[in-house]
Amino acid sequence: MMLRLFYVTLILTFFGTTLTAQIVLNQSDFPVANQDVKLFHTYKDGDTTTLENHVSIGTGAANETYDFSSVASLINDSSMVYYLHPDSTPWGSYFPGAECAIYEVLTLYDSVTQQDDSVGYAYFFYYSTQDSFSLSGLVGEITIAFFFFSEPYAPAYPQYKTSFTYPSTHHDSSSWSLYDVFFQIHQEQVRDVEIDGYGVLNTPLGGFDVLRAKVKESVKQTRIFLPTDTTIEEVMTYQYLYYAKNLGHPLVTVDMDSNWQKITNITYGDFQPPSAIPELPQTVMVKVYPNPASASITIDLSAYGGELKTLGLYNVIGQKVKEIHHPGNHGKKVILDISDLHPGVYLVLLEDRAGTQYKINKLVISN
Repeated sequence: MMLRLFYVTLILTFFGTTLTAQIVLNQSDFPVANQDVKLFHTYKDGDTTTLENHVSIGTGAANETYDFSSVASLINDSSMVYYLHPDSTPWGSYFPGAECAIYEVLTLYDSVTQQDDSVGYAYFFYYSTQDSFSLSGLVGEITIAFFFFSEPYAPAYPQYKTSFTYPSTHHDSSSWSLYDVFFQIHQEQVRDVEIDGYGVLNTPLGGFDVLRAKVKESVKQTRIFLPTDTTIEEVMTYQYLYYAKNLGHPLVTVDMDSNWQKITNITYGDFQPPSAIPELPQTVMVKVYPNPASASITIDLSAYGGELKTLGLYNVIGQKVKEIHHPGNHGKKVILDISDLHPGVYLVLLEDRAGTQYKINKLVISN
């Protein structure tokens, strides 16, 4: 058995060739409330799949192509991460300075049944500074060995740098402690981050401009079950993390061995839009064609009688990639150039004069 997600390294532990514009990440590109992420994992106990033959992780350079488009066939596990507003949790009042709360279900993976069993939950509360993200507190309940803790704890405030550009290096260290009548946990972390490349990341969800972070981390955890039972465990992790703009989680995480040669696990995220967007009423017909498309699309507004503020095109992780203001000024049929976009699935949205957004259609962009 393996306790997955129990080593709380914080969610920030770090979610043809053409020239790619290098992106720069700052504090505004990290966790925001009201966004859900479903994570897909290739890991399974005893699995001997040679993952290196199915993906291209890059070499650490400018203008690379990172290819994970075929990884969906290797997925055998999944989990959820929820980004919440602190006030929407039962514990927000205990951490008044927090700006975002991350909720995780803690699971125990059973290699015999090949299933994850829920063993508790945890909330992590964060606040931001100009160039970093910090943990202001955490709350959890773990049912292992009939042990529970569910009162708020405020650990030391670790600083995690969030201003990333290529090339750059960062060193972070942090610690936190949890105390209960019968149980204590103390964790120390040391993190070295090198932003060693940028380029286009291809996943089952499409293509995205990303920075690649090479992360080496040491997590030392001391668990004391009072009065005398003490367990000390230190785990080293070696990861490549691929970050896109406007997200609080790497698009893809690749776990490596200590020699940076063998891939031991790949995780990629399916990001849900920050808020629910209603469908356009069926009585209003707005056509988008061709679909799939590769060079341009036509958005036919002939049957739309209202006044539009904007037409927008969004990728599946909620990033706005195209926008036309006051599209009515362009006539009843608006032609949108999409030749500069990566292949993948996109969402066409319109915004009316009142500021309400509606989904029009899903669009597939092909090569």
